[in-house]
Amino acid sequence: MNEFGIDTAYANYLTQEAVDDLDFGIFRLTDLGYVGSGTSSYYNKSNAPDAACLPNMQIVQSNGKPAGMYFFSHAWDSTSAAFEANYCCDQLDAWNFTPRLGVFMDFERLGSTGRIGGFENLIYINGGWPSASLMQTIYTSWCSTILSRGYRPGLYMNADPIS
Repeated sequence: MNEFGIDTAYANYLTQEAVDDLDFGIFRLTDLGYVGSGTSSYYNKSNAPDAACLPNMQIVQSNGKPAGMYFFSHAWDSTSAAFEANYCCDQLDAWNFTPRLGVFMDFERLGSTGRIGGFENLIYINGGWPSASLMQTIYTSWCSTILSRGYRPGLYMNADPIS
């Protein structure tokens, strides 16, 4: 299978010319900011969705190609994963839009950037590498929440969390 897709974030708007060359697209909704402590202050973060997310999904799908949305996760347990998943679904409900590829949890390692987020957040909170059981709990919570809201769930990540 040779398909060409795109992942955009930070207000990168697609042009029709770019969409013509794509087979699919996946677009960042937002994240709730980088946190270093994993405390309840995380839930009080507010961040506006990327303004380009919906227009990009719309232009891709209006051209008969599947689009998806991703959320850069900072989840550290099942509750925080469900919170993030519901945040995504709430936005899609407000937009009255269903991405054909689904709604993805983007969970990555960011150590080279010097930022704490994603997998580094889990390592920081747990004082070391999280267990496979914890990772499964987080992924299961995300997927079951997205599915229960009527959307297709998925995981979008580099290999660190599963290697």
